Amino acid sequence: MDIPHIEVKNSFIDREWLRLLIEAKKIGLTPAEIRKFLNENKETKKGHYSAPS
Repeated sequence: MDIPHIEVKNSFIDREWLRLLIEAKKIGLTPAEIRKFLNENKETKKGHYSAPS
């Protein structure tokens, strides 16, 4: 997948995260849906991810 050039000053964007967000947008997920998914699947202190409830 070709990632578009986005100019961001004084910041770093992980290319893999950008790819995931672009794919999520392509399949029609809204920013709120992505945010909800990420919040429901936050990394625990031991480095494992919690299952969605």
